[in-house]
Amino acid sequence: MPELRTMTYQVSDLARHYREVVDNAKHEDTLIRDKDGETLVMLSLDRAQRDRSIAGIASDFTRLLRAVAMSDEIGVVNSGRFSFASLLPADMRSEMVDETYAALQVAQSGGSMVSLHDVIEDWIATAEVWADTGLREEIFEDADNPPADVLI
Repeated sequence: MPELRTMTYQVSDLARHYREVVDNAKHEDTLIRDKDGETLVMLSLDRAQRDRSIAGIASDFTRLLRAVAMSDEIGVVNSGRFSFASLLPADMRSEMVDETYAALQVAQSGGSMVSLHDVIEDWIATAEVWADTGLREEIFEDADNPPADVLI
């Protein structure tokens, strides 16, 4: 696990240097060491929500990866927010896993969460189209103009 980039304060610093402690916590994780030896982490609400969101996505993604590796279709269906992957054929599922992995790595390293959510939403839309046989046939019926990925 990567080390936190932190500043450490004693609990008594909260009263005497509260402004410094709070200002520091706005920019980096801040440790508060209590007299009983317990260490607390102070960080912004945005950072805490971001970390929790990434952890949830990573947990569901790990379940998906395990299910895919074991060819466990029930596991794919039970992979939380990635259950839509059960609607995709194997080659598309592999592409979805690769794109999601790359976006998750960017988000985890401090990059855009929007990109990660966009990748997931795009693949949900793809799975919904793939699951609707009539719509899929309509999209693929024009052999002269096959569907293509669109980059914005």
